Amino acid sequence: MQKNNRNEYLVPKSFLCSPFFKEDGLFSNYNGIDFEEILKKEPFYFDMLHVLGEELNETPWMNPERTIPTVMKQWTKIMTSLHKAFTNREKGLQKEENMIHSISLFVISLYWANHKPVSSLLPAEMMISQLPLKPANCEERLSFIINKPFGYHSFIQLQQLFSEFEKMFSKSLAIKRFNHSKRITPIE
Repeated sequence: MQKNNRNEYLVPKSFLCSPFFKEDGLFSNYNGIDFEEILKKEPFYFDMLHVLGEELNETPWMNPERTIPTVMKQWTKIMTSLHKAFTNREKGLQKEENMIHSISLFVISLYWANHKPVSSLLPAEMMISQLPLKPANCEERLSFIINKPFGYHSFIQLQQLFSEFEKMFSKSLAIKRFNHSKRITPIE
Protein backbone atom coordinates (compact mmCIF):
# COMPACT_ATOMS: atom_id res chain seq x y z
CA MET A 1 0.00 0.00 0.00
CA GLN A 2 2.20 2.85 1.25
CA LYS A 3 5.94 3.02 0.70
CA ASN A 4 7.25 2.94 4.25
CA ASN A 5 9.18 0.35 6.21
CA ARG A 6 7.94 1.37 9.67
CA ASN A 7 6.17 -1.35 11.65
CA GLU A 8 3.93 0.93 13.69
CA TYR A 9 2.59 4.47 13.70
CA LEU A 10 1.23 6.66 16.47
CA VAL A 11 -2.50 7.20 16.13
CA PRO A 12 -3.01 10.87 15.10
CA LYS A 13 -4.36 13.11 17.88
CA SER A 14 -7.52 13.78 15.87
CA PHE A 15 -8.34 10.05 16.10
CA LEU A 16 -7.73 9.72 19.85
CA CYS A 17 -11.37 9.53 20.79
CA SER A 18 -13.24 7.02 22.89
CA PRO A 19 -14.35 4.33 22.08
CA PHE A 20 -12.05 4.10 19.05
CA PHE A 21 -8.54 4.79 20.37
CA LYS A 22 -6.86 5.52 23.67
CA GLU A 23 -4.03 7.99 24.28
CA ASP A 24 -0.65 6.96 22.90
CA GLY A 25 -2.37 4.39 20.70
CA LEU A 26 -0.44 2.69 17.94
CA PHE A 27 -1.53 1.08 14.70
CA SER A 28 0.40 -1.36 12.56
CA ASN A 29 1.80 -0.99 9.09
CA TYR A 30 -0.23 -3.32 6.85
CA ASN A 31 1.91 -2.83 3.76
CA GLY A 32 1.29 -5.65 1.30
CA ILE A 33 -1.97 -6.85 2.84
CA ASP A 34 -5.11 -6.75 0.68
CA PHE A 35 -7.78 -4.10 1.18
CA GLU A 36 -10.39 -6.37 2.80
CA GLU A 37 -7.90 -7.68 5.36
CA ILE A 38 -6.80 -4.16 6.25
CA LEU A 39 -10.44 -3.20 6.89
CA LYS A 40 -10.79 -6.17 9.23
CA LYS A 41 -7.72 -5.15 11.19
CA GLU A 42 -8.01 -1.34 11.17
CA PRO A 43 -10.85 0.45 9.32
CA PHE A 44 -9.24 3.89 9.76
CA TYR A 45 -5.86 2.71 8.42
CA PHE A 46 -5.87 4.70 5.17
CA ASP A 47 -7.40 7.77 6.79
CA MET A 48 -4.83 7.86 9.60
CA LEU A 49 -1.93 7.45 7.16
CA HIS A 50 -3.41 10.30 5.12
CA VAL A 51 -3.58 12.53 8.22
CA LEU A 52 0.03 11.61 9.04
CA GLY A 53 1.06 12.68 5.54
CA GLU A 54 2.21 9.22 4.49
CA GLU A 55 2.22 8.37 0.80
CA LEU A 56 -0.63 6.04 -0.18
CA ASN A 57 -0.95 3.98 -3.33
CA GLU A 58 -4.61 3.37 -2.51
CA THR A 59 -7.04 6.09 -1.48
CA PRO A 60 -10.36 4.32 -0.87
CA TRP A 61 -12.35 7.57 -0.76
CA MET A 62 -11.45 8.24 -4.40
CA ASN A 63 -13.18 5.07 -5.58
CA PRO A 64 -16.21 4.47 -3.34
CA GLU A 65 -17.93 2.41 -6.05
CA ARG A 66 -15.31 -0.27 -5.39
CA THR A 67 -14.58 0.20 -1.68
CA ILE A 68 -18.02 0.74 -0.11
CA PRO A 69 -19.36 -2.69 -1.21
CA THR A 70 -16.38 -4.29 0.56
CA VAL A 71 -17.15 -2.30 3.72
CA MET A 72 -20.83 -3.26 3.52
CA LYS A 73 -19.91 -6.95 3.10
CA GLN A 74 -17.84 -6.76 6.29
CA TRP A 75 -20.67 -4.99 8.15
CA THR A 76 -23.11 -7.73 7.11
CA LYS A 77 -20.86 -10.43 8.57
CA ILE A 78 -20.34 -8.57 11.84
CA MET A 79 -24.02 -7.60 12.09
CA THR A 80 -25.04 -11.26 12.15
CA SER A 81 -22.68 -11.95 15.02
CA LEU A 82 -23.81 -8.83 16.90
CA HIS A 83 -27.48 -9.66 16.42
CA LYS A 84 -26.89 -13.09 17.92
CA ALA A 85 -24.89 -11.59 20.83
CA PHE A 86 -27.59 -9.03 21.64
CA THR A 87 -30.41 -11.59 21.24
CA ASN A 88 -28.65 -13.94 23.67
CA ARG A 89 -27.75 -11.03 25.98
CA GLU A 90 -24.09 -11.95 25.75
CA LYS A 91 -21.51 -9.82 27.50
CA GLY A 92 -17.86 -9.62 26.72
CA LEU A 93 -14.99 -8.11 24.87
CA GLN A 94 -15.84 -9.70 21.50
CA LYS A 95 -19.23 -7.98 21.35
CA GLU A 96 -17.69 -4.65 22.35
CA GLU A 97 -14.91 -4.98 19.75
CA ASN A 98 -17.48 -5.85 17.09
CA MET A 99 -19.56 -2.79 17.96
CA ILE A 100 -16.54 -0.47 17.81
CA HIS A 101 -15.48 -2.05 14.52
CA SER A 102 -19.00 -1.66 13.11
CA ILE A 103 -19.21 2.00 14.12
CA SER A 104 -15.82 2.51 12.48
CA LEU A 105 -17.07 0.87 9.28
CA PHE A 106 -20.07 3.18 9.24
CA VAL A 107 -17.90 6.28 9.70
CA ILE A 108 -15.53 5.37 6.87
CA SER A 109 -18.48 4.50 4.62
CA LEU A 110 -20.04 7.87 5.27
CA TYR A 111 -16.89 9.81 4.44
CA TRP A 112 -15.64 7.66 1.58
CA ALA A 113 -19.03 7.75 -0.16
CA ASN A 114 -18.63 11.54 -0.14
CA HIS A 115 -15.11 11.22 -1.62
CA LYS A 116 -13.46 12.40 1.60
CA PRO A 117 -11.05 10.77 4.03
CA VAL A 118 -11.91 10.74 7.72
CA SER A 119 -9.73 13.47 9.19
CA SER A 120 -10.95 13.34 12.79
CA LEU A 121 -13.06 11.29 15.16
CA LEU A 122 -13.44 14.17 17.60
CA PRO A 123 -17.16 15.07 17.56
CA ALA A 124 -16.53 18.82 17.17
CA GLU A 125 -14.30 18.20 14.14
CA MET A 126 -16.21 15.48 12.28
CA MET A 127 -18.39 17.96 10.34
CA ILE A 128 -20.89 15.27 9.29
CA SER A 129 -23.52 17.94 8.65
CA GLN A 130 -21.39 19.18 5.73
CA LEU A 131 -21.41 15.80 3.95
CA PRO A 132 -23.99 15.79 1.13
CA LEU A 133 -24.68 12.03 1.20
CA LYS A 134 -25.83 10.97 4.67
CA PRO A 135 -28.92 9.56 6.40
CA ALA A 136 -31.38 11.93 8.09
CA ASN A 137 -30.25 13.21 11.51
CA CYS A 138 -27.01 11.31 11.02
CA GLU A 139 -24.90 13.52 13.27
CA GLU A 140 -27.23 13.18 16.27
CA ARG A 141 -27.79 9.47 15.76
CA LEU A 142 -24.08 8.73 15.37
CA SER A 143 -23.32 10.82 18.45
CA PHE A 144 -25.80 8.70 20.44
CA ILE A 145 -24.14 5.50 19.21
CA ILE A 146 -20.61 6.71 19.98
CA ASN A 147 -21.63 7.87 23.48
CA LYS A 148 -23.25 4.49 24.30
CA PRO A 149 -21.52 2.09 21.91
CA PHE A 150 -22.32 -1.18 23.66
CA GLY A 151 -26.05 -0.80 24.20
CA TYR A 152 -28.80 -2.62 22.34
CA HIS A 153 -30.41 0.65 21.22
CA SER A 154 -27.09 1.75 19.72
CA PHE A 155 -26.91 -1.49 17.76
CA ILE A 156 -30.45 -0.98 16.43
CA GLN A 157 -29.67 2.63 15.52
CA LEU A 158 -26.46 1.53 13.77
CA GLN A 159 -28.40 -1.09 11.79
CA GLN A 160 -30.86 1.58 10.69
CA LEU A 161 -28.11 4.01 9.72
CA PHE A 162 -26.37 1.36 7.63
CA SER A 163 -29.65 0.39 5.96
CA GLU A 164 -30.52 4.00 5.09
CA PHE A 165 -26.97 4.72 3.98
CA GLU A 166 -26.84 1.65 1.73
CA LYS A 167 -30.05 2.71 -0.03
CA MET A 168 -28.78 6.27 -0.49
CA PHE A 169 -25.42 5.08 -1.77
CA SER A 170 -27.04 2.67 -4.25
CA LYS A 171 -29.33 5.43 -5.48
CA SER A 172 -26.39 7.81 -5.95
CA LEU A 173 -24.53 5.15 -7.96
CA ALA A 174 -27.58 4.51 -10.14
CA ILE A 175 -27.96 8.24 -10.83
CA LYS A 176 -24.26 8.52 -11.62
CA ARG A 177 -24.43 5.57 -14.04
CA PHE A 178 -27.56 6.97 -15.68
CA ASN A 179 -25.99 10.41 -16.15
CA HIS A 180 -22.81 8.81 -17.46
CA SER A 181 -24.75 6.67 -19.97
CA LYS A 182 -26.66 9.74 -21.20
CA ARG A 183 -23.37 11.47 -21.98
CA ILE A 184 -21.97 8.49 -23.88
CA THR A 185 -25.05 7.70 -25.97
CA PRO A 186 -24.58 9.17 -29.46
CA ILE A 187 -27.34 11.45 -30.73
CA GLU A 188 -28.99 10.05 -33.79
